[in-house]
Amino acid sequence: MSNNEKKEEGTSIPEESTQCGGSQATAEIASSIESETVSDSGSDNVAEKEVSLKGSEDKTKITLTDLPTEVFLQICSYLSARLLMQTLRLVSKRLNEILSDDFIWRSRICKKWGQVYPPIPADRDSVNWKAACINLEEQQERWSNMQSAMKHISWRDVHVASIDAIMLINRGELCVSGSRDRNLAVWDVKTCNPRPLTYTEAHKGWIWGLAAKSDSSFYTCSWDCTTKLWTFDEGRLSASDTFKNERAAAAAMLCVACGPNLLAVGTYDKRVILWDPRCESKPIHSYSAHRRPVLKLCLLEESGTTDSVVSISEDKTLAVWDVRAGKILKNNVKIGASDPESTAFPMSMSLNSNMLYVGDSKNKLHLIDPRKSSPTRFDVIASYDAGHRDQCKITAVRHGLGCIITGSSDGTVRVSTPTHHPEFITSFTTIGTEVAALDFQHGILAVGCTNCAVELWVPDQEVDA
Repeated sequence: MSNNEKKEEGTSIPEESTQCGGSQATAEIASSIESETVSDSGSDNVAEKEVSLKGSEDKTKITLTDLPTEVFLQICSYLSARLLMQTLRLVSKRLNEILSDDFIWRSRICKKWGQVYPPIPADRDSVNWKAACINLEEQQERWSNMQSAMKHISWRDVHVASIDAIMLINRGELCVSGSRDRNLAVWDVKTCNPRPLTYTEAHKGWIWGLAAKSDSSFYTCSWDCTTKLWTFDEGRLSASDTFKNERAAAAAMLCVACGPNLLAVGTYDKRVILWDPRCESKPIHSYSAHRRPVLKLCLLEESGTTDSVVSISEDKTLAVWDVRAGKILKNNVKIGASDPESTAFPMSMSLNSNMLYVGDSKNKLHLIDPRKSSPTRFDVIASYDAGHRDQCKITAVRHGLGCIITGSSDGTVRVSTPTHHPEFITSFTTIGTEVAALDFQHGILAVGCTNCAVELWVPDQEVDA
C-alpha cells in the first residue's frame, strides 16, 4: 500500500521503533493495561492510568488518552483484539475514533498472518474487520493452546452404531446426535452430563442428516425415506411434521438443509426435493441435477429469503438451483481431480462468510466463490491438500471468520487458518476410528465418530464447574 493510500485510509501503523523506550517499554505498558482491565471491570481507571515514558528526561506523568496516536497503536499491538474493542475503545471518544478505523484492523491481520484474507477477494465494506480480527486471534490462541484453553469431553455407551450426524443448537448449549442405530440424543454441553437429556427412537432407518430450524427445533433425514421436524422442550423431543419421499420407488434421504420458508432434502435417487414448511407436507418442487446420489446441501440466502440451493454428489460435481426462477442455475461443476479416471468425489460442504468449502474423498479441500455479484460465481477458486493422511476422506468441514476445521476418515481433526493458503494451527486424534460428522458453533467443536462416541472441545469458560 502506498503512502497516499495510507493517508486516505486513516491512521497508519508505526513500525517497531524506539518510541516510548522501544518495544520492551510498550510491552510493559500493555501488560500493565491488561492487568488493570482484568482486575477492574470499569474503564474509567484505565483512562486515568498514568504512563511513564522510560528513558525520557521529561518526568511528567501522562494518561493513556494523552499518548500520541503512534505510541497508542504500538501499545495496542501487544493487546488482544477483544480487549481493544470491548474495553479500551470505551475509554474515550478519541480512542474510539482511532479503533473504529477499519484500516487498523486490516493492517493488524496482514501483519500477523501475512496471507490474503479473506481468501476470496471481497469488497472492504462487506467485511467486518473487527470481528474478523477478534475471531482470528481467539481461534489461533485457543487451538494453539488447546490443552489448557479447551476442555475435552467424550460420551460413549449411549449410541450403539456410527454417529453420522451431529449438530450444536441453542447457542452451543445443546448437542444433537443422530446415529445408524436410528436414535436421536440431545446432550447438555454446559454441564457435561455423560447421560443425554433425552434418547429417542426417531426413524426406522439410519439417520444421516440434521439441520437446525431454531434454537429448539431441527430437521432429521433418514434412510427410511422420511424427513422429520423435531422440537426439544422441557427435556423432551417431539416430532411435529413428517416429510415423505412420495415416489412409488422411494429412495433414502441422505442430507437436509433448511432456510426461511424452505426445506431441501437430497436423495439416494439423485434428486433434490423442496418443501415449503408453512404449507402441506407435499413437495413444491423436485429436480435432478446429478447422475449419482446427492450427498450434501446448503442454502444461499438473500434479503431474508432462500435464493439458491447448492448440492454436491457422488457423480463428482456441484450443482446450483435458482429458487426464484425455478430452474438449474449451474451444474456439472467438477470437484476434485480433473483426470476423468480419478475416483475423487465431494463428500462435505461448509458455507459461511461468503465462502464455500468442499471436502472430497481424496484429502483435498476446494474453495468455491458463492458471491452473487462475482464473475467467478460457483467456480473452484483454489484447491488445497487438507493435511490428513494421504487419500483419506474429508468427511466433514466447518469454517468461520477465525478457522477452518476438517474431520477425516483417518480419525483426525485438523484446524487451519481461513486464509488464501491455509496455515496449520493444530491437529489431534479422536477416540473414534473415523470422524463421521462434526459441527462448530460459538467456539465449540462437536464430533461424531464411527465407534459410537460423541466428542466435544469446549472453551474452558463455557463449561460449568
